Amino acid sequence: MHQKKHKTLVLGLGETGFSVARYLSKHHRPFMMADSRRTPPRLESFRAAFPDAELHLGDYGVSLPIRCHEIIVSPGVPLNTPAVQDAIQRGIPVYGDVELFARSLPAGKKVLAITGTNGKSTVATLVARMAERAGRLVSAGGNLGPPALDLLARRETEWYVLELSSFQLETVTSLRPMVATILNLSADHLDRYDSFEQYAQAKRRIYHGSKAVVVNREDQASATALPEAASVISYGLDAGENHHFGVVKTNGQSCIAQAGQPWIAEDEIKGLSGKIGLLNAQAALAIGQMADLPRSAMLETLRSFEGLPHRMQSLGHRHRVLWINDSKATNVGAAAAALESLDSPCLWIAGGEGKRADFSALRQVARRHVRTAFFIGRAARSLFEATASVIAAEVVNTMDRAVRRAAELGRPGDCVLLSPACSSLDAYQNYQSRGEHFIKLFSELKT
Repeated sequence: MHQKKHKTLVLGLGETGFSVARYLSKHHRPFMMADSRRTPPRLESFRAAFPDAELHLGDYGVSLPIRCHEIIVSPGVPLNTPAVQDAIQRGIPVYGDVELFARSLPAGKKVLAITGTNGKSTVATLVARMAERAGRLVSAGGNLGPPALDLLARRETEWYVLELSSFQLETVTSLRPMVATILNLSADHLDRYDSFEQYAQAKRRIYHGSKAVVVNREDQASATALPEAASVISYGLDAGENHHFGVVKTNGQSCIAQAGQPWIAEDEIKGLSGKIGLLNAQAALAIGQMADLPRSAMLETLRSFEGLPHRMQSLGHRHRVLWINDSKATNVGAAAAALESLDSPCLWIAGGEGKRADFSALRQVARRHVRTAFFIGRAARSLFEATASVIAAEVVNTMDRAVRRAAELGRPGDCVLLSPACSSLDAYQNYQSRGEHFIKLFSELKT
């Protein structure tokens, strides 16, 4: 029989698990690593970095966790995994890398915490650049990378800007953000959560202990369970009241404003477009203001921001048809927001791994904005059945075929939009590789 040892068990040998191993090793805390996969992608690198570490691959059952005094789970390991549930019932502490980060944060350091179903990488990047432009020593990471624990090695950092996923937030209890926000909430990861409400509750953990909260008025689901003692500022597409952010018309132009006073015109923000862009820009401004960043630094950042790859990324025109890569839209809410932001008739490419999503929520927005749709991947038939009664649609199965059909049917003034509403994992390594494939196919089209 194995004796229980004073070791930490790290579950999941991915980027996060590797960062936990580095942190524990640096602080001389004994650990062992386990992964349910026989050959996880980082296996050889891990063995080279930690040749003496105890490593378990494949089905580790419930006997392994009880040999340890605590378990640190990677975001990709569900808490309802039998071994994890057994450990919890035995009273063994179970938490993730962000909770370890929070417990290890040096006194005086500040955290700006950002989550949401969509837009969190864009807003986190904007806030970090705003702070840098204002002269703050900033490290940004978390879900967008690098992992949160790796940021602690940067001793000079004053502020940490963290993008956090629902998976990372499930076990967080010690994080006390200077500012926290949930940008929006729509159904996602229903292959992991029993309901939308369970998913939303995981996201809302970001508010616990926060000193200031930024709220999206357009999304009521994200504006509940706010801390009573926190200062609150909101933003939205209306004008806003009092000290809140909003949108006003000035000389025929839409402008972001606070308390009705214009700050910046929409056409000055080159890297963000449509309603999504206005909301993300406002979120970043509101977070920055709550953190006492100077307005000039924030506005200069917005004017120079070029956007992030695979997020409503304009690729250019072919025969006067605009092509947009929004491969990061891995859920229904993201695709709906992308379609809603378009002013041109759209040829829409969507599909992939559906994650048990309800695609009927796309029917009305598709009717308003889509001329023809091309559906690919495992979810192609489900998307077709959900929308074909209101739009012209084809099940084409592959990206190559979708791009070819869009190029054939596109008319001057149209827009071809890749906004999948699905994950990429049925056919690609990740959403980035899916987007790169789309970009490659676009580049091969005749000009």
